[in-house]
Amino acid sequence: MATVPGGSATTNRRGSLGFGAAAVTLGFIGLGFSFLAPFGLILSAAGLICGIIGWLLARSSRVPGFWWSLWGTLLSLAAVGLNVGLVNYGRVIDWLMGR
Repeated sequence: MATVPGGSATTNRRGSLGFGAAAVTLGFIGLGFSFLAPFGLILSAAGLICGIIGWLLARSSRVPGFWWSLWGTLLSLAAVGLNVGLVNYGRVIDWLMGR
């Protein structure tokens, strides 16, 4: 058995990608189901919640979980905005034209 001078070997602490990966996945699926606006809104809102939870758990320690959570939050926020716009205004053409 190998020994390390000065004590036991240290282990690197790695962050979890769970909430960040869930936020990215739910954000993409929410964008994909934007033609079914209520369903896409529910999925993207769940992604937004997962992204915020992952962001708070990672605490900007430059671990991959933080960056996944950040991008998942931004993607889910964009999907929520699109889905809310489609729920309120109907079609994308009506939304862009301000009808």
